[in-house]
Amino acid sequence: MVRANAIIQADAVAAALTAMRNTAIAGSFLVFVVTVAFAQTVPDTTIVHGIGGKSCGDYLSAVSDHTPGTGMQIKQADGEYFDAAFVQREWLAGFLTAMNVMWSEPAMQITADAAAIDVWIRKWCEQHPDSALVHAAAAFVREQFLAHLSKPEP
Repeated sequence: MVRANAIIQADAVAAALTAMRNTAIAGSFLVFVVTVAFAQTVPDTTIVHGIGGKSCGDYLSAVSDHTPGTGMQIKQADGEYFDAAFVQREWLAGFLTAMNVMWSEPAMQITADAAAIDVWIRKWCEQHPDSALVHAAAAFVREQFLAHLSKPEP
């Protein structure tokens, strides 16, 4: 009876190790696929709508005299007026919201606030001033996605 229990336990351990190995392989494959898929975050053939096609240099010029995550909005009797920093921040917010809608998984949502996003985008744009804003936004999404994947599950 002791030998039978030992064999059953050994089989259970072997099954558990196989499951863990398969999970590790699947996880590694997923990280590889995501990394390759995001290696070139926005192909040059992508049609970019709106402000996202402006350069990072334009973005840096627009936000240079603003606190991170802010822009200027003026309400007057004849309407509302917005500066370039406000408009570009809103474009980024829409882009990131679209990514959240596509993922829909609560654990994968981008939750950074406007200031944190702006600080990250400014740093990326300083290194890539000739790139389009959409490239900076896609690089931010890639980093957020990979950070979510690397978090240990509870």
